[in-house]
Order: sequence, then C-alpha cells, then structure tokens
Amino acid sequence: MVLDDVFYKQALIKMRLVDHILSNALPKHILAEQIAEEFQVNLNTVKKVFQDLNSLGYLISKKKAGTIINYKLSADKQQMYKELKLKFNLWKELGERMGFSSLELLSGVAACFCESNNSTDEKQFFLVDTDYDNLYAGKVELEEQLSAKIIPLLLDDCIALCSKQKSSLPIVTTYYCLPVLKQHQMKAIPLKVTPDIEELIDLNQVPSNARIIVITKTLECARYFARAHCHLKEKYAFFQTYSLRDVLLDPDLLKAADFIFVPKFVYLRHQILFKAKAQIITYNRFYDQEGIFLLRQILAEQGFNASNEKKRTKFHQ
Repeated sequence: MVLDDVFYKQALIKMRLVDHILSNALPKHILAEQIAEEFQVNLNTVKKVFQDLNSLGYLISKKKAGTIINYKLSADKQQMYKELKLKFNLWKELGERMGFSSLELLSGVAACFCESNNSTDEKQFFLVDTDYDNLYAGKVELEEQLSAKIIPLLLDDCIALCSKQKSSLPIVTTYYCLPVLKQHQMKAIPLKVTPDIEELIDLNQVPSNARIIVITKTLECARYFARAHCHLKEKYAFFQTYSLRDVLLDPDLLKAADFIFVPKFVYLRHQILFKAKAQIITYNRFYDQEGIFLLRQILAEQGFNASNEKKRTKFHQ
C-alpha cells in the first residue's frame, strides 16, 4: 500500500502543529499561508488541517482575530499526547532496528488500519504481555492457531484502556500478568509460556554428560525456567539457562553445547548466533495445548465468563 501524498502531508502538518501547540512553541495567532509556505503545500491542505484541529479544540477560529491557539487544553490531553509520542518513538526505533524505513512503517500502519476497519465482524481477542517482542510472537502464533484477530496490548496499556471503558473482548495473557489483571478486576484466560523439556525431546536418549542450554527472552524467564526444571540439574552436570542478553554479550556461552533450546522467534531473528552450533530445538511462545483448546471453545461460544477462567486453575506457568 502506498500512502496518498495529500493525506501524508495533512497528517504531518497536523502532528507537527499539535506537538508545537502542546509545547507552547507557536505564537498565539497562526496563519494558514505561513504554514503552507513552510511545508510547501497547497493552502487548501492547511485549511483542512485547521478545520480538523478546530473541531478537536486545539485551535479557535474567530472572524476578526483569525485562527488562534487554544492554550487552555486539559492536562489529560497533554499527558495523553506525551504518552502517544513516546510510544511512536519506541515503535519507530523498533521498526528501524528491524530494517524498515519511515515510509515503509507509515505504509504498514495505514494498511493495518485498513485491515482493522474492514474486519469489524471478525472474532477477536486482546493479548496482554509485558514485552513488545513477546506480544509480536504470541500474536503470530495465536492468529495462526485460532484463525482470530489478536489485538496486542502491553500490560499497563490494557489496564489504562479497560479502566476507562469496558470491553467485551476476551483477554488472553500469561500467568505472570494474570495476578496484576485480577487486582484490577479484569478477567483473563492465562496460557503457559514455559514448555516441559521432556515434551520437546526424549531425555532417555540424552546421556548424562550432555551439555544442555536453555535460552529465554528475559532474565526473569531464565530464572523461572531454571526453577521449573531444577530436577534436571541432578541428572545433567551441565544444565544452564541464559537470557538472550546473556548470549548476545557472550556468544562463547553456547560453545560446546550439545542441545540448545530457544524460543522460535528468538532463533529466527538471531540465526547467525546459532549457526553451526549444536542441535537446536525451538519452542513456541505459548506451550499450552489445553489452553488453546479452551480458547477455541470460547470462540465457538462467542463469549467469555467466569467459568472459563475456573477451568484454568489447575494449570501453572
């Protein structure tokens, strides 16, 4: 999808003016002619932006005074813009690190909005997690397995959103996030994110002197994985868990390993790191077939209630 040039210029001018208004970086009176000259656009393009900002309360149009800036905007609106700008910058940084240009990112976002507007009847879930990478990996996996639209939300964003307006969409999350959501009276279906190594490989075929390394996205996950598989320490003299950051800082940690367990999305992004290494065994973000089955049931029922949550009480992260 290619962005319409007029739309792109309108959006650019609108964002720039809002940024200047909230930063008190503009004189009280502004002229459309000056803005048009500065951005090298048609005067009608600027007038359309002025109309939008006037309807949103950023500008005030007066017959004799012309267009003036409304500096009496609410503190909430100023704070919301700061948060939006922060998230835009983070999103831009992540996109550039993945090799996308600014125009490609803009085109991709526009395409996402078009898809969103055209799929209002599609079955949907919120996916809540604490990390952008985990959200992306979980979204891809769940959309493939459930054939449903997954809306990713960071934990703090989900709490802020649902505190302002109720949503009928079911929430899928991890057992780590579940207690926080419960504190805010939010129902959610948790999925296990830590697979049992015994389910990934037949350990009866692995000698006791084998060097086994498990890699996780974060240090916290590495610690949990180690606790969950502490019994393997007794059988294998060299059983280690590392975070991705650990092995990026010191790739030699992977030397002489016989088996390396790594999340699939981590492996796909860092294949050079694992090139010519031991036997690589990848695992999904979610390793919870019973949980996936429950989500399919919810999709079939097109609803969510407390009984669904109770079905998950026997599972542990």
